[in-house]
Amino acid sequence: MKLGIIGACGRMGRLIVDRVKKEKDMELVFAIDTVVCGKHIENNVSREKLNRVDVVVDFSSPEATLNYIKIINAAWVIGTTGFNEEDLAELKKASKNMPILLSFNMSQGINILKRLVRSAAKLLNDYDIDIVEFHHNKKNDAPSGTAKMLYSEIDKYGSYQRIYGRKGKGLRKDKEIGIYAIRAGSIPGEHYIYFNGPGERIVLSHTAYSREPFVEGTIKAIRFINSKEKGFYTMDDVFKQM
Repeated sequence: MKLGIIGACGRMGRLIVDRVKKEKDMELVFAIDTVVCGKHIENNVSREKLNRVDVVVDFSSPEATLNYIKIINAAWVIGTTGFNEEDLAELKKASKNMPILLSFNMSQGINILKRLVRSAAKLLNDYDIDIVEFHHNKKNDAPSGTAKMLYSEIDKYGSYQRIYGRKGKGLRKDKEIGIYAIRAGSIPGEHYIYFNGPGERIVLSHTAYSREPFVEGTIKAIRFINSKEKGFYTMDDVFKQM
């Protein structure tokens, strides 16, 4: 299986490069970024080399993703965050001609948490709900893609109003969800979903102590997407197959 990695100098990109080189069924064809951070990393790759891969793994930026997806016809595993609705529409359009797996969090634990949150939201729809997420101080986007993903499990039909932090006066209204982002130190990722009801609180949470769960999930995603011809997938599809 021939692989290309975009965003290879990022925190996840470097780990994926190292892991792919250890996998017996994977060959690293190119690893690119806007800067060079190691002997396997390039910032200028020929069109011929770009199109010699079976799977592209992308942990870069929305701009880079949308640029390269127009010129590399391969299967894609995308972990990039920060896409807007128009960007997502472009990716879904591209998936009509190639297989694309998009996930803002590759870990198995988060994908189990999604299911728990989905069930809790149905049972506790009269409770006050808040999402709090912690990430390292180098993370560029807030709230995190994972927080948005968890929010979408709670509010599939747009019934709630999103409140990003709280400031000023005014009572909490019905059908509000508070979303809070903290950027500090080197935290890989923590997510908490609070369901507060009369006299009680239920908390669902996930803590990543390292990026290893994200790397493991990415490797699973690579093997999954390599068997597809086209279509738009998420990590839910990977774990369903498992």
